[in-house]
Amino acid sequence: MLMKEQLKHLLRHYQRNWIWFWISVLTGYLGLFIRGQQHLLERAPRFLIVTNIVDNQTWIVALSTLSVAGIIISLWNISLWKIKGILIGCLTFVWVLFLIVFVQIDLSIGQYSIGAGLTAFLVLLIFHHAKGNNTK
Repeated sequence: MLMKEQLKHLLRHYQRNWIWFWISVLTGYLGLFIRGQQHLLERAPRFLIVTNIVDNQTWIVALSTLSVAGIIISLWNISLWKIKGILIGCLTFVWVLFLIVFVQIDLSIGQYSIGAGLTAFLVLLIFHHAKGNNTK
């Protein structure tokens, strides 16, 4: 019976924080994408400063860590030290940074990629939900 109550508790928190849960999952996927698509970043000219910053293993580890932390914070609804606000700030920073990277790559290569469009949509989604005070 105890396990059933714990699952109900997790489900209740998931329903409250589902957007942050899925954005955290997508952040982990972004780390996998960057690891698997090194040639995409190599095609970008080296004068693009932001592209040089995100093209290393440290970012992959940081994205994975942020993803796991976001999933834990979302499912257990941790609110100690305003951690959910910090999580949303970190997610916003990461996705805006990668939006800039994808737009720079698209402009330098001269073609439009779906990465920039989907990242822009995700940034708008983050801003909409953060502004809507769904951070409690």
